[in-house]
Amino acid sequence: LELNPFQPDLYLVRAELHEAEGRSAEALADYDAAIALAPDSVPARVNRAVLHYGDGRYVEALADMDHVVAIDPDQPDHYLNRAEIHKALAQRELYQRDLDNAEARRKAA
Repeated sequence: LELNPFQPDLYLVRAELHEAEGRSAEALADYDAAIALAPDSVPARVNRAVLHYGDGRYVEALADMDHVVAIDPDQPDHYLNRAEIHKALAQRELYQRDLDNAEARRKAA
């Protein structure tokens, strides 16, 4: 990173290492940096959403997963991830909609 601070993948890798070691704040900062450099990075947004979800920050997690679904709408797992966030937010209709979307995309694949 010292040699190439504009490489989003390097922040992503370091964020994953921080997260594996239980350093959520550092991981979040690196996911933020990766996304600032590459706003449509699906791995960075998914990982950040998972981190937010695990910390009970469901609104932030939902914002990331909404963006991921917009970028990559054919991936069933994105809908399943977002469905879990809707479930945590007690949004039953949106939860069911995402489950249905995931199933439809699995069948289409």
